[in-house]
Amino acid sequence: KKFIELAGDAAEGVVFPAGKVIIPESISEDSPQKKVVDEFLKEYEGKLQSTVRHRGLGRKVSHQRLIRLECYKLIKHLLGTSEYRPLVAWW
Repeated sequence: KKFIELAGDAAEGVVFPAGKVIIPESISEDSPQKKVVDEFLKEYEGKLQSTVRHRGLGRKVSHQRLIRLECYKLIKHLLGTSEYRPLVAWW
């Protein structure tokens, strides 16, 4: 939903294959997908907030923070300031 809002007119005509999980509030209460999508989102959000101890930082970070740190590394790589070295899960 945020992508569509941010893209504005530039998104006109773009085909974006995605399920109803992208906009869960659009699912009617009697839809068979409602329970499954709600369950998935609850588990997904829980996983993003769960933490692991980061070896390099020496402290606990959430999975959401790990994703953000990877994005920062990709940005630096694209700007040519450092070579991208992907995170290797140690847990």
